[in-house]
Amino acid sequence: MTSIENLYFLTVNAGSSSLKINIFKIDSGLSLVLKGSIQDIGNDESPFLVTTEKERVLKNTKERCSNLAAAAKLFVQWLLLDEIPVNAIGYRMVQGGPAHRRPERIDNHFLEYLISIRSLASTHIPDEIDVISIFMDAFPAVKHIACFDTFFHNSIPPRAKYYPLPRSLWKEGIQKYGFHGLSFEFVMHHLQKTVAGEASGKIVIAHLGNGSSLAAVKDGQCVDTTMGMTPIGGLMMGTRCGDIDPGVLLYLLRQKKMTASDLEQVLSHESGLKGVSGVSANLEILLGLESENSQVAEALDLFCYNIKKMIGAMAAALNGIDTLIFTGGIGEHAAVIRNRVCDGLEYLGIRIHAGNNNSGELISSAGSAVKVRVVKTDEAYMIAKHMLSFF
Repeated sequence: MTSIENLYFLTVNAGSSSLKINIFKIDSGLSLVLKGSIQDIGNDESPFLVTTEKERVLKNTKERCSNLAAAAKLFVQWLLLDEIPVNAIGYRMVQGGPAHRRPERIDNHFLEYLISIRSLASTHIPDEIDVISIFMDAFPAVKHIACFDTFFHNSIPPRAKYYPLPRSLWKEGIQKYGFHGLSFEFVMHHLQKTVAGEASGKIVIAHLGNGSSLAAVKDGQCVDTTMGMTPIGGLMMGTRCGDIDPGVLLYLLRQKKMTASDLEQVLSHESGLKGVSGVSANLEILLGLESENSQVAEALDLFCYNIKKMIGAMAAALNGIDTLIFTGGIGEHAAVIRNRVCDGLEYLGIRIHAGNNNSGELISSAGSAVKVRVVKTDEAYMIAKHMLSFF
């Protein structure tokens, strides 16, 4: 293997309304050099922030940023202007279809393939293609590497992977892929480094944020997850509905005369916490309004109940549970949500300590049969770690 010390890896993570980058230096390991984000994309004043690993601010402005492609161009301009070293770029990819799960090099042929499968994640893949194309044009001489959110779930057995539909549809790629895989990978990486004994047990990981999903992990392998063929399914989320009766979709198509585009807009952007509350998908805003707004209270109750119910389903897939882990923006920061989710799961042996729930990683009580942890996820680190195998 060629020596890779002193190389710089750029990671790119495109969200629904944000674009994040990180730069790691390869020395004795992976060292974070800087991190940047453009938030609230689509607004006239999108915060553009870049800091060093020690939080020294390198850029802090408000930019007019209409979409993810515009955000990518802003990052490229900044990187080139400040002559930031870049030797390889890794991208978080939501989906690569049934044939592409492992990290791989990106070329024009692969981009054409992504266009052919865009219907598997139509609200994500087109934007990701735009972002990749912009960085490839700006940095044509470096390696570009796709890291798929579906890779972690490649171990899911057929009984959990396939829908009870005609087998002819299975062959077209209609199956459960699972998402948030890079986040789940990092959590398992963290466990293996800090409490290796727990990493081989029966684990339910709850990645809770604007997008949310659970993963059931046994002996280090994923055996089931809540998201399905697309990131719309599974848990109730910020603006996505999660699992619903397919008959509801038929009703909306037939009785409401919705088009496929109308349906996608409702299911992906107007449902979840935003749709039920009628106010917002922002958890902090909703918690502040809960005591005075019954619709907001119902939305939060439905959100927590949905997670609690699905934890039970994941525990059933595992035939028990040894460790429950909260991660993601809500999972890491919303102690009140963690408390509400765990309240009522005593039958599984889950009990959290009120004091610990407000700080620290281990939040379960001394008498809890199940370890309950809060782990700060790091998808960028996992992307960079995967990139090492290409050098």
